[in-house]
Amino acid sequence: MDDHLFSKQQPQANVQLTSVATRVKLAEDRYRNLQKRSQLTEDALLQFEKELRAQLRVVTQQVSGMRKKLMEISTTVDAMQGELKHVVQRHELKAIERYVDLWQPVDFITRDEAKRMMKHG
Repeated sequence: MDDHLFSKQQPQANVQLTSVATRVKLAEDRYRNLQKRSQLTEDALLQFEKELRAQLRVVTQQVSGMRKKLMEISTTVDAMQGELKHVVQRHELKAIERYVDLWQPVDFITRDEAKRMMKHG
């Protein structure tokens, strides 16, 4: 009788074993797919990091260049400010202009003209 019971349970065990094997295969396939996705994500992140680092290097170089140019501009502005301290202001120029208009230097004679006048005079 045990053989009869065993022979009835064997097809049921085969069905269960096939079901478990199918589920294990499905789980393995899902695991492989997750591994592939994980690898693709990791590769993409590594590539993104590489590109980001390259862009950061470019930006750092640009900022460094801008700092250098800003320092040059600052030096130039400082030099211009120093020069502007020695420039005649408008009111000073107007005062000189009034004196020139008052003296009328165009009407002055030169030394050569004075010598000639003395010889002829």
